[in-house]
Amino acid sequence: MSKSTMKTDRGEKFLEYAQVGIMEYWIVDLEECAIEVYVLKQGRYKLLGKWSMGQIARSEVLTGFEVAVETIIKATS
Repeated sequence: MSKSTMKTDRGEKFLEYAQVGIMEYWIVDLEECAIEVYVLKQGRYKLLGKWSMGQIARSEVLTGFEVAVETIIKATS
């Protein structure tokens, strides 16, 4: 996520995705080199976790899915 998309990713998209029932929402923050994962609970997103370099981000929706933060950051940089 860049500064230019931060407002959209954490605002408009966040609300729109929740309204249509997207069960999980991942935000890749390139400035912080981190991944935030949100899970839809009772119509609202709750933070599952925030992982940074050297850590493994995981999904609650896709059982067993994990990815090293470095893998995503390097692929999107």
